[in-house]
Amino acid sequence: MFYKIYISFVVLIFTCVFATSNPDDDFDSVINKIASPLRDSPEISDIASTNLAILSSYNAFKEFLSSSQYFCSHNNYKPKGVTATSVHPVLEYMAFLVSLSSDTKIANILDHLIKTAGPFGFSERKANSAERVIYHIAMNAVAKTQGEPLKIENREAEKTSFDAIQTMHPDFCLDLPTSEERWNVYLDALQHSDFFKPSAAVKISFLNDVFLLGYLNGITPRYKDDQRLSSVWSYENNNLERVHDFIQWIFPNSAVGVDPTAPLLTPTSKGALERHLPLLQCIRKMVRNSFARMANFWGQQINSSVALVKTSDQWHENWLNHTHNNPRMNRILECLSFLGINLSLIACVRIYGLQQMKQIAQKYIHH
Repeated sequence: MFYKIYISFVVLIFTCVFATSNPDDDFDSVINKIASPLRDSPEISDIASTNLAILSSYNAFKEFLSSSQYFCSHNNYKPKGVTATSVHPVLEYMAFLVSLSSDTKIANILDHLIKTAGPFGFSERKANSAERVIYHIAMNAVAKTQGEPLKIENREAEKTSFDAIQTMHPDFCLDLPTSEERWNVYLDALQHSDFFKPSAAVKISFLNDVFLLGYLNGITPRYKDDQRLSSVWSYENNNLERVHDFIQWIFPNSAVGVDPTAPLLTPTSKGALERHLPLLQCIRKMVRNSFARMANFWGQQINSSVALVKTSDQWHENWLNHTHNNPRMNRILECLSFLGINLSLIACVRIYGLQQMKQIAQKYIHH
């Protein structure tokens, strides 16, 4: 009896020590530690005091990121040994401040950082594609809190690409939410303090969901090269067959693919989307548009019953003769399942009636 009590006591002590040593276990305390120096700082007009508060907050952020069991710095994220496009640590910190920027005071401090670089000073190096994405998000977050117009890019080119996809499927009504709507639901999610709340011990880049959800929503480009979702929509079918690094971006899943820099769908992504349903709804519409573009590549047209009807022998044969399209389909099914897009999933099953396709899809369709 004493032995059992002793063992139970040791287990309890170990559990308590582990829980208190893990900075992710109480995410609210993490947020408070990073945000408190900013909330307690004098008005922004006192530049010296503001910069000291920023440094204190930044150091708390670095401490959190270095000790987190869920997140790592984007610069330390090396899937398959490949280093993703680098992000200056201050920009990573600015991305975290976006999650606090519904607070007017923190939004003003973030604005100060964008315009002056605060205590850090501007680098002589020109911002790369990943850093430009974060700058754009941070500027629009500040604008939203301050009631200013958002900066919208790529509006006309995106509408042209979308209209072309709709023409491919005249009997099926697709939907392109306005740029303003998509930016607003994205920022509503990012500007909530729970956006970065971890959901499971999957070590991932801290910026994974920032890049992933902005790209899927069609409002930010790929962080590695500025290519946009609408650019893929406008690909010729030959390019969809020949190019292999786009599929991981428009239909992400949890597996590292041909492009190891592509963001992944993780339990933390799932948690963020479940907590922010308007963002999930917009992303579902955009992914459905991407699915419609791929359906045309397969030589299929979506009809009013959400069935895929063969329209082209050329691409039907292309599907059967190029086996790399089978892993693509598996990825697409996983992504559609993750996002709960059942109608497109069912349409996939109806493409050819192949037994292999039915077996693959069976495990993904939500009942």
